[in-house]
Amino acid sequence: RLDQLRESVKKIVEDWNEKASIHDFRVVFGHTHTNLVFDAVVPYGFHRTHAQVKEEIEKIVQETWENYYAVIQVEQSYI
Repeated sequence: RLDQLRESVKKIVEDWNEKASIHDFRVVFGHTHTNLVFDAVVPYGFHRTHAQVKEEIEKIVQETWENYYAVIQVEQSYI
């Protein structure tokens, strides 16, 4: 199930922006909700703030799964 969730989140992020990626993916299953914890990497010079990136990806995750929440650390690629 973890691998399936990782691949689904990877696809969500890549569909959101083809140059974005994720790493350090983990899942915290709970009784009322599940947290999908990961780092999102955006390209150098990306035109959105880290807060905007988090908000947009979090919204897509919530629309995809009712009781799943994204906990995202946004990073900037320097390459």
